[in-house]
Amino acid sequence: MAKQWSTVRNASLELIQHSLDGLHYLQTYDRFLIKGLVTAAYTGWVAFASLYVLRPQDNTPNTYSSTSNLTFGIGISSWAILLTFWALFLMQRSPLMFYVYIMFPCYFWRCFLVQIIPFMQYYSQGVKKGDVFARILFKGGVVVGTLLGMVVREDFLYIE
Repeated sequence: MAKQWSTVRNASLELIQHSLDGLHYLQTYDRFLIKGLVTAAYTGWVAFASLYVLRPQDNTPNTYSSTSNLTFGIGISSWAILLTFWALFLMQRSPLMFYVYIMFPCYFWRCFLVQIIPFMQYYSQGVKKGDVFARILFKGGVVVGTLLGMVVREDFLYIE
């Protein structure tokens, strides 16, 4: 067998350089931001998917259907949030995937709010507003807590 030390040494150096490049790539991501985006997207997706199970538009009379002011306001808000994050990403020179990551929560939550707000207005008719708000807040907190509990990693539970 020929002793090709220089070839092996060059291959090792190339492997080390690729490993260092990979570590640098991973360090460019803000883990807290990514976790926040994933959580917002995940809960938004669940809320969006619930629209197809609960069918709020089928249970809301046409008189309570989403008004153009409501749809416009929610649309403007979601675009404002999206553009604000894009501006922050641009200032921080974040990777291009961040721009895509933020689009999902904005889309999911916009679709959910446009359908659920008229349903909640109809549902709360004739009931004390404080009671409805407390029930919604409690049930929403339980749902969000349960969903977040499903994605918590096991090593968070056993901190030494």
